[in-house]
Amino acid sequence: MSILMSVIKKILPLTFLFGGSISYTHADLVELNSTTTDRIEMLTSTLANGTYADSDDSSKTTQFNTEISESPQVVLQEDYKHLNIKPLYKNSVVKYFPKSREYYEIKKFPNNIHMYKSTDENFALFLDLDMDNPYKSAWSVNCQIDQITDEKICAVLKYEFMLMRSSKTGWSLTVSKEIERLNTYRYHYLRVDKNTPLKTKLIFNGTSVNPIINQMKNGQTLYTRFYEWSDFYEETISLYGFSAAYETMNLIYSQLK
Repeated sequence: MSILMSVIKKILPLTFLFGGSISYTHADLVELNSTTTDRIEMLTSTLANGTYADSDDSSKTTQFNTEISESPQVVLQEDYKHLNIKPLYKNSVVKYFPKSREYYEIKKFPNNIHMYKSTDENFALFLDLDMDNPYKSAWSVNCQIDQITDEKICAVLKYEFMLMRSSKTGWSLTVSKEIERLNTYRYHYLRVDKNTPLKTKLIFNGTSVNPIINQMKNGQTLYTRFYEWSDFYEETISLYGFSAAYETMNLIYSQLK
């Protein structure tokens, strides 16, 4: 088994988004030493192999879809303490799903984005209810604490894209979670809307991540292109729901202990 497993198992090669011969502007090329690279791969593997990681093709997502399609019961706020429920947001609601016997915190964000967060897990889905298939196109958040080192790690994920925050290595961002399969002789690209395309030989980390996050929070579409040893892939990712996922990830991260 490879060091990393994809959060999304199905990657379809796409035609070039920009067409023709393209000249990319260099911005924040990240060079990592082997120790840092190995650590990032370990963290990515931890999150990508998580129970909820594969939000496109896993039985857990099917189960989740079935659960929130039930007729849930609204939980009264005065019952939160008794049930040991601690919502992330003051203006959210908590509902109980009888068939699965699970509680979910539900919050509506702008642009018809709805968050569903299990009250027992540090995992949340962000569904764009204007999409034909909101589950396939959902952003997800997954957070964990390393049981040996107490390191806090969180990620915002969609398709092959992953933005990760670690209490030990800080911020990192990859356009493909299968880092060990990336062609280290080629650049890998991302672009938000019509902003300047960015490139790196492996991943973005440290200060190079902040401007990307800001562009994504204010953008509509993320384009990525990455090269494996024999193939290249591209993804077009709607950014609706990213800001909500990013905000929620930081809230969960701050409460991890």
